Amino acid sequence: MKNSSHNIRLSVTEQQNYEILNILNEYHPDIYFSRHPGTTVWAIKQGIPALCVNDEYMIFGYRGTLNFAYSVLDTINNRSFEKNLASRVKLPYTDWWYEQNNSTFLKKGMVI
Repeated sequence: MKNSSHNIRLSVTEQQNYEILNILNEYHPDIYFSRHPGTTVWAIKQGIPALCVNDEYMIFGYRGTLNFAYSVLDTINNRSFEKNLASRVKLPYTDWWYEQNNSTFLKKGMVI
């Protein structure tokens, strides 16, 4: 078996829109997965395909995994909605915000 390395970037946030937009702008992912449908709109407005996974248990098992794979494939292949929306929407964040580190305004020393 050939040994290959992949560069996969992953970010897990508290679902704060200001963090999400900053992260999406920096990494330009191929797809954005969310557990809350309200956050997918921010990715779509940036032209990034988004898939909301409300119930992670629906993707278990053979049929669930296959259905999830088809959903991912459909989301990545049909990009016309995201491209059209992104070209017509002006987001509320400035270039200054996108230049900031996404954790700039988090309080130091907070432990959950």
